[in-house]
Amino acid sequence: MTEYEFSELLVNLINGATGILAVFFSVLAGYLIAAMTVGSKISQGQVAILNTCFLLSAPMAIWGWLGRYLAAYELQNRMAETYPDAIGGLTMIVIIMTPILMLTLFLASFWFMWEVRHPKTE
Repeated sequence: MTEYEFSELLVNLINGATGILAVFFSVLAGYLIAAMTVGSKISQGQVAILNTCFLLSAPMAIWGWLGRYLAAYELQNRMAETYPDAIGGLTMIVIIMTPILMLTLFLASFWFMWEVRHPKTE
């Protein structure tokens, strides 16, 4: 592959990861808005459907982001071996911290729904 082809593939992988991250935050925002506005008013069956959809979609986004970013990181390393002058900015800390943040937000949103549905009585 030429340097241009490496670069183009790398940009496409990063753009894909960025798009997946945007989808994750859109799904997360939708879930949190639904929890806040109608969480206490809907039936258990409706909450089960909402939670199931969120439970299936959010981890797929996390996994998709991780796959794209790992592929981009590997491609960057291979590109650096082939073309030593190439500049790469992808770091392992991003690969570690972003899925941890996404998973934390994912779990916190379930806690938020629980708190909305089961308010503390004082």
